[in-house]
Amino acid sequence: MFKKFIGIVTVTAAFSFNSLASDGPSKEPFVKVNDDFVTQSCYVAATQGMPAVKKLVESRFLSFNDFKKDVVCNGIDIEKFAKQAKAPSPVGRQVQLIATNNDLESRVCMAALTKNLDDVVKEYRINKDYIVCNRLSLTRFLEKNNDLLVSNNLTTP
Repeated sequence: MFKKFIGIVTVTAAFSFNSLASDGPSKEPFVKVNDDFVTQSCYVAATQGMPAVKKLVESRFLSFNDFKKDVVCNGIDIEKFAKQAKAPSPVGRQVQLIATNNDLESRVCMAALTKNLDDVVKEYRINKDYIVCNRLSLTRFLEKNNDLLVSNNLTTP
């Protein structure tokens, strides 16, 4: 019979949205309360997602389906916990962009990520409907990458 892993508060969120907005992201968004297997599983769920938990559980020769039914992380089941932990936060993906060339389209695409699109259209005197960025229309490119935190120090060749 499968052991029940219930009743352990395992991972404590160590940040608030207010502190992220004002102080920047903490070094480690989740803190393990202890080092037992259930805590480790909750931590992996929060930081890497359920596929990584499945690997971890199966490496211990346990039934993943039984395990995920019985494990509670911070008072909620592990699958919901993983989804909440992976929910978009006010902090986006931080990246450094490098243009492959210095043509007009590349400069417009890069500028549009750091500035208001209307300002970019005026600055470069372009029709945004004719600009293609990474094989996407400019507006689709911006929608797809709206969570990027791009520094104003963009690198061009």
